[in-house]
Amino acid sequence: MAKFTKDMIVALKALNPPYPGLAFDLVEYPEYLAIRVYENQIMALPEGYQVSVMEYLHQMRNILISLGAEKVFFDGVQGDPPRGGLR
Repeated sequence: MAKFTKDMIVALKALNPPYPGLAFDLVEYPEYLAIRVYENQIMALPEGYQVSVMEYLHQMRNILISLGAEKVFFDGVQGDPPRGGLR
């Protein structure tokens, strides 16, 4: 079963998002870990910011893999992020 570790959470929190208010969730599935992002938030950004967000997500994925996660996927969700997310 895929699990987030304390080291993973600490490393991800040390990574600065490309702009304030970017919402994402970390989700544990039985077979993999997921970084969930919200379509409305990403699509409302100018194109250059969208590219920055994608680069940021890939940095997050690489960190998780370097700390022992075997499978990490992006989980895009339609709509807005829920209130009170991680960031």
